[in-house]
Amino acid sequence: MLPARRPRRDRRLGPGPEVSDDGCRGGAQPAAGAFGLTGVIDGKLYVLTGCGGTPCFFFRYDPASDHWTSLPTPIQPHVDGVGGVIGNELYVVGGGAWGDGTTLEAYDPATNQWTAKGRIPERRYSSASVVMGNRLHVIGGSVDGPDGVIRQTRTHLAYDPAKNIWITKAPLPSSAHALAVAGKVFLNGLPRIEFVGGSRPGNNWQYIQ
Repeated sequence: MLPARRPRRDRRLGPGPEVSDDGCRGGAQPAAGAFGLTGVIDGKLYVLTGCGGTPCFFFRYDPASDHWTSLPTPIQPHVDGVGGVIGNELYVVGGGAWGDGTTLEAYDPATNQWTAKGRIPERRYSSASVVMGNRLHVIGGSVDGPDGVIRQTRTHLAYDPAKNIWITKAPLPSSAHALAVAGKVFLNGLPRIEFVGGSRPGNNWQYIQ
């Protein structure tokens, strides 16, 4: 039996991250956060932490320089909200506990500003989200019922930035939240969305446009 292979660390890129066969580790994020989201624009990582009862942070990480930059935070809190990158803008929507839970905002790195967009029809958090076909799909999650009771939903909505509207799509087979989702997976030449995991066992679904 061959001995276990140990990672080789044999070079550094200046003062930046240490590089090994297994990848590299960059500088630590300036502040801790949770219940947020991330996106990549022009090779840079954008990290929005959950905003609400704890301080809200929005950072950009440049792997070329191993440098973090603090950016302006959204207009509304988005604790456990979702989002994605369309074009060169980061879209963020929903969130629970703090904020109205329906606000959609877009961050433009060119102007370094957030802009409010069309609201999602219902307060939503712990959803799955993916960008496909230049639309932001928001699937499942938790909603506040008219009686104030939090319920899981099977609703599937897609935001069209060209028209600034939300479009109702085919719902999930059953209600679920905290799903893992992957987009741009192709089946017979057609793009599809894959769903796995979530709050209930046996979730493994596909959505084909």
